[in-house]
Amino acid sequence: MQPSELTSGQTVIVQLKDAVCPDLADTLRGIGPELRVTGNIVFFSDGCNRENHFAIVEVAGIHTPLIVPVDRLESVARLTKEQSWQARQDRPKEAC
Repeated sequence: MQPSELTSGQTVIVQLKDAVCPDLADTLRGIGPELRVTGNIVFFSDGCNRENHFAIVEVAGIHTPLIVPVDRLESVARLTKEQSWQARQDRPKEAC
């Protein structure tokens, strides 16, 4: 993609290995638990006598699947809808 094709505020994908500063090791040390990633559910697992309590999720760039309680997952479609609604709410009101 050429710089002329980019606009301020545009969402882009960046591979951490491509960042020049900070270096990858510093970046990985700086990642906090609130980082949100997207992935695909591989299968479900039972736990604590509860059927399908956990989801096994594969995330691109993470070499081992994540095991996540199902009730902590968010649908990307739902999240996108909520974000677009919030963006409309945040827009300045135009005069009639």
